[in-house]
Amino acid sequence: MRLIVSFVIIALFAILYSTAIAGPVGFGVYGGPLYPVAQEDQGDGAAFGLKIRAKLAGPILIEPNLNFGSYGDAEIEGVGKRDGAKLDYYGVDLTFGSGLGEVGLKPYVILGGGLYNNKRDGDETTNKSGWSTGAGVALGLIERLTIDLQGKVHIISSENSTSRKAWTISAGLIYFVGQK
Repeated sequence: MRLIVSFVIIALFAILYSTAIAGPVGFGVYGGPLYPVAQEDQGDGAAFGLKIRAKLAGPILIEPNLNFGSYGDAEIEGVGKRDGAKLDYYGVDLTFGSGLGEVGLKPYVILGGGLYNNKRDGDETTNKSGWSTGAGVALGLIERLTIDLQGKVHIISSENSTSRKAWTISAGLIYFVGQK
C-alpha cells in the first residue's frame, strides 16, 4: 500500500512540475505542533511535511501534501505511561484565496482529504480515510517566496463509529517556479 501511495505522489509531483512552464507552481516545506483532541492515550507532538501548490481554477488552488507526525507520550491515571503513536498522512487540499507567489498578505481557507496511517508499538497499524479543514495566511515576502502559516483540524475515521481528531498549527516556506 505504501509503495502505491508513494508512486501516486511521485507521479503527481511530476505532473505538477511539468505544468510549471504554463504557470507558477509552489514547492513547500512546513512543520509545527500536533495536538490530539479528546484522546487521553496521546500527548502533544509534532508534525512536518512537504506540499505542492498549483492553480486548479479561479481562486481555487490544489495542494497535494505528504505529512509525517508523532504524538507525545501520555500519562494515563491508574494505567501509567503510554507511548505516543506515529501519524503519517497523505492528502490533497483545496485552498481558496491563497495566491501563487505574489507579494503581500493573502488569507485563505482549506478543505482537504487524505489517508491517515496511525502506528504505535504493540497496537495494530491502521490506514483510515479522513478529512481536514482550516485556515491560513500566505505572506509573500518577495515574488516567488511565501511564508505560509496555517491551522487545520483533522478528523480521521475510526472503529466503532467514532473518529479520532487532531489539529495542527504549521509554519513554512513555499518557493514558486514557472512563468507568471
